[in-house]
Formats: sequence, C-alpha cells, structure tokens
Amino acid sequence: MARGSAPVSGANPLPGSRAFAEIGYMPQDRNVSQPGWLAAFPVLAAIEEPAWREALATARVVTYPSHTTLYQDGEPCEHFILILSGTVKVEKISGSGQEIALYHLRPGHICEL
Repeated sequence: MARGSAPVSGANPLPGSRAFAEIGYMPQDRNVSQPGWLAAFPVLAAIEEPAWREALATARVVTYPSHTTLYQDGEPCEHFILILSGTVKVEKISGSGQEIALYHLRPGHICEL
C-alpha cells in the first residue's frame, strides 16, 4: 500500500496534501509539455527518447489529501509517480492487520510500487 503521510509545501497545495507528477494519464487536467518540475529529476530530464517525451506530454500534476491511499497491495500500478512535495509511506499490512512500513518517499523520489 502506498499512502501519503505528511503535509506538503509547494504551489497551491491543500492543507495536509501532497503533489505528484503522474505519467501515464491522457491529458485531462493541466497538460505539461515542458514541465518545470522535471528539473527535480535530472536523470529523467536528460532522456531524449521520443516515447519518453510523448509520455511527458501527457503528464499532469495531481495533489492528494493527507493519508490518501494511492494503491492497495495487489492492484496494478498504472502510473509512473514522481514525488514533488510531501511524503509517501509505502507499507504492507500483515496477516494480523498490523501496518509494516517498508520505506518513505520524499520530494525528488520516484514511487517504486
């Protein structure tokens, strides 16, 4: 399970929210052809492959409220998530229902689900 766990700072976030760049969506919200946020990910910014540039053209910035579950264990991961602000806690739920934190993601991290 990936879930947000802390407030964020940044452009127009809701209190206790976090912002992500999600790659893999069709353009709906705010299209980002030359995303300024990509500078936070220099290795990705250097990729010149046409397929990657096409994917960036469909990227959008999304803000989630605190403690929003992004994915449940076993669900397909349909998006490439880049953390722009806030934190994401990746955890497993044990057979007895106890949360086991696997790792925390911070701005500049890529969500490896």
